[in-house]
Amino acid sequence: LMFKISFNIGLYALGIVVLISIAFPQSKLSEIPVSESIPIEIVLPSEPLYRDVDLFCLAKNIFHEAGTEPELGQYAVAQVTLNRVRDTKYPNNICSVVLERYQFSWANNKTLHWTKPAGPNWDRSYLVAKSVLNGDQWIAGMDHVQYFHADYVEPKWASKMTPVTTIGRHIFYTHH
Repeated sequence: LMFKISFNIGLYALGIVVLISIAFPQSKLSEIPVSESIPIEIVLPSEPLYRDVDLFCLAKNIFHEAGTEPELGQYAVAQVTLNRVRDTKYPNNICSVVLERYQFSWANNKTLHWTKPAGPNWDRSYLVAKSVLNGDQWIAGMDHVQYFHADYVEPKWASKMTPVTTIGRHIFYTHH
């Protein structure tokens, strides 16, 4: 008896789906009325595509940069952080991007790096970070935005950038 088993694996936001197709020669299965292949679907438990430390670092960045800002501003800060992770000019993981020297003002104070904040602003920042990392929320039109600053400062680099939008007290830029 010859048979063939093929696997197709797809990664989805909520889990991994494995499709297995088993093909048998029809002549060997004359006593069993089945088609030439039997699809079987196995759904494995979903696992997040990020580590706990990534979630913590993103939440810390949101908390310190936009903890008192409107929720949309918090999502925008998260998106800027992830846009940098995707760019080869920056490190390829969230904590390294967030803690990179002179990138986010709060991170210049190393005593703040690994302390866990508390209170409603932290709770909200943490939920926003989790939502973004789960792929639940993304702001259209900000796919290339990698820079922002508070509206009460005037960094030298801002004159070389293209402003995209203002959300709360932050002005967001792209380099295009």
